[in-house]
Amino acid sequence: MDIQSKKVLVIGAARSGIKTTEFLLSKGATVYLNDQKENPEIPGSFSAHENFHSIFGMEPDISQISPDFIVVSPAVPLDKEYLILAKEKGIEIISELELSYRFA
Repeated sequence: MDIQSKKVLVIGAARSGIKTTEFLLSKGATVYLNDQKENPEIPGSFSAHENFHSIFGMEPDISQISPDFIVVSPAVPLDKEYLILAKEKGIEIISELELSYRFA
């Protein structure tokens, strides 16, 4: 799976979402990290990374981001309106586990 220069929306900024974001950034992806919390704890190095964007305290706007694919934390319900919209637009939605499997 080639993710160099891909736009990826990561839903959930807990431990696994942070690790997923680190991994994707290391592979050259542009990452939009989303969390419902307004100020989740994230590494300071993220803010300095030119390919990192945060969307905290609100739901992401799929039309504005136009991600190539979305990585969803297991805690996030898949019936969220923005995820339904993404599916309708043909945007692939995968779990963190699926992302790991594709690189194993």
